[in-house]
Order: sequence, then structure tokens, then C-alpha cells
Amino acid sequence: MTDEAVIRKDIKKWNINVCRRIRKGDKIVKHHNYGSHMGSRSLFWYNDLTTVPYKSKQCGLCQRYVIKHDNCDSCPLYRYQGKSCGTGKTTWDAFYQSPNLKTALDMRDTLVRVLRELS
Repeated sequence: MTDEAVIRKDIKKWNINVCRRIRKGDKIVKHHNYGSHMGSRSLFWYNDLTTVPYKSKQCGLCQRYVIKHDNCDSCPLYRYQGKSCGTGKTTWDAFYQSPNLKTALDMRDTLVRVLRELS
């Protein structure tokens, strides 16, 4: 699968699995598992306590670059933003810090801009 195909799939996930649910009125709550590493921070849908799909294991780009190659140096999102996710300074971080429709749309729109840049 190409980077473009991975990003298109992630854009669709953000539209359907995050933005659409927020628009419908579903609320997101945070849970911090303080005894574990950073990856244990989780966002849950308040109404059914299912996990919000925003973490690296649900991100096609993270699957492709971070998990397989152990770094994000070649990730198109990293190259576009100039920072890795988890630094507190990316659209992904903004969504985690304040999970709402605006930050979800910002994340989705960033992926759209990365896709345009690749095309």
C-alpha cells in the first residue's frame, strides 16, 4: 500500500470514527494509566467506553513507519509538521490534549494537506 493510500484510509477513519461521532454528540473522556509508558494514555467514548481510535496502533502511518522501522523520520506527517507526534506540538497532540470537533477536524485537515503535498 502506498503512503497516499494509507493517508486516504486514515482520513476516512478520522471522518467516520471520530468527527462523525463528535458531531452526533458523543463525548470523549481521558484516562491516564500513570504506572505505564506514554502509550497507555487513552481516550474513551463516554457513552459506551470504547476506545477512540487515535493512537499509533490505529494510525496507518505509524504502522508503516514507527512500528515497523522504530522511528518516524520518513513519515510524511512528521516531515510535513517537522515534529513527531507525542511532542506536544502537533495536530495529533492538540487532539489528545483537547479532544473536540475542532481539533479532530484539524488533524483530518492536516492529513488532507499531507496527501495533497504527496500527490
